[in-house]
Amino acid sequence: LDGGKTWSKSPGADLDGGGVAASFCFVTATDGWLLAPGSGLWRTFDGKSWHAVTQSPVNHAVSTCASAILGWELSAITFFNAADGLGVWSRNTDCGDRLVSTSDGGVSWKLVGGELPAPGSSYSTMIFPSLRVGWLLGSGALYVTRDGGATWSRVALHGSVAAISRSGSSLWASIT
Repeated sequence: LDGGKTWSKSPGADLDGGGVAASFCFVTATDGWLLAPGSGLWRTFDGKSWHAVTQSPVNHAVSTCASAILGWELSAITFFNAADGLGVWSRNTDCGDRLVSTSDGGVSWKLVGGELPAPGSSYSTMIFPSLRVGWLLGSGALYVTRDGGATWSRVALHGSVAAISRSGSSLWASIT
């Protein structure tokens, strides 16, 4: 609350050690989500207390991976407002990861487009400044979409991408 000068532990999010690879997304200073692999999706409305978000299975058309969908989990999230967001639903390397959307704050999800590029890439970070344009970071590679996730292309960079961040119209990448 003071620009990062002091820090305090927030009560309520029982991560059971799942916070190591956690990611956050806030739409206001106090309204946000925490995704902790193995511990699920958490939400705060006041920036202090956290509660688990009950996630419904992905609604999808019948496909060759239909039986695997129920075993998948979120591995990356981004939200545009208190209700609308995108996520990466992943787990089964035979079927690849899927871009999913929510319109109820993360309670239920539906598939958007087809398989993401590079199955099994362990997508960890996603940045979508709009519903059409976004980037995904997975296994050291950066991918971009300009059509809402229908198609993806790999961004040609010299080296492995460790992290990405966005500020205004600039995308920043840490390359090793």
